[in-house]
Amino acid sequence: MTAAHMGATGIELGVERALERILHALGQGRLRAARTAWREALDNVDPDGTRAGRDGWLADHFHYWVARGFLETGSAADALGVLHRRKG
Repeated sequence: MTAAHMGATGIELGVERALERILHALGQGRLRAARTAWREALDNVDPDGTRAGRDGWLADHFHYWVARGFLETGSAADALGVLHRRKG
């Protein structure tokens, strides 16, 4: 079930769309596009880098899946960067 089906907030819908964009780019082997989408998503949902440390939902439903996507494409450095941002 998607966030849209669960009565999600605007932030959650924005995160879901960003996640789809990032994972789609990774699935196509477009690492640069995925990195750009990740930076843009952070600018929109966690611009000061503190929300992830306070918001378990954001960390569990966004940072985790983005890090996993980068790992699955062999980009451990990008995955570690995502996890580092999770700490806030």
